[in-house]
Amino acid sequence: MGLALMLTHIEGMPETGMRVSIAGRDLNIVDVGRNSTDGKPVSTRDCLTGKAVPPYGSIFVDWQPPYPEGTSLHQKWIEEQPEQ
Repeated sequence: MGLALMLTHIEGMPETGMRVSIAGRDLNIVDVGRNSTDGKPVSTRDCLTGKAVPPYGSIFVDWQPPYPEGTSLHQKWIEEQPEQ
């Protein structure tokens, strides 16, 4: 079980196994997406115009049900958590 999230304005590089805090939950990144524009986990190029955009990408986290409602995670910060 998990939840896929599209990220915008990424700082750094998300990696599998990284701990993150999302909406008050501490979770692990299970997988990192690869963008279709360049095959990288974090991209900065708009596929239609080729111009630079804020860094974007996607992650899959180990979120267990119940899942959040609709757009409740829209425009929420996701932060890396220090290793314990």
